[in-house]
Amino acid sequence: MSRYIDADAYAAEMKQRQDALKELMDDAVAMDNWEMYDGLSREFSVFVEAKLTLDAMPTVDAVPVVKCRECKHNKGEKVWLDGEVTIDCDNGMGYPPPDWFCADGERKDGETEHGNTYSLGKIEMPKGAMKKIIADGERKDGESDV
Repeated sequence: MSRYIDADAYAAEMKQRQDALKELMDDAVAMDNWEMYDGLSREFSVFVEAKLTLDAMPTVDAVPVVKCRECKHNKGEKVWLDGEVTIDCDNGMGYPPPDWFCADGERKDGETEHGNTYSLGKIEMPKGAMKKIIADGERKDGESDV
């Protein structure tokens, strides 16, 4: 399964690390420590290659959405005889399922931010998941990305 990240946040983190490496490289030159400089320059080149690779990746068109269960147009759940649960929508959607969404969805709680999930076809992620950056190529679920 694909993972979606905030590429701009990842690039900003890489830039901070590059800047720190540049300072260390300058210190190595000032100390006339060329062995240290060589090691740091190899590490710096890895960041440059990673940035070029990131820039070459396709962009996913993901937009935040408000699910019907969280929408201000939700007037309560309706349970049908067959056990199906739907939402009583007062915005002309009829009785959509709770995980449905439309272009007119607005949060119940009045927050200005639109939605708390991202719709990516059939993939949904909680808000903030796209901003999580897992450093050093390790995933938290123990699987390798390599």
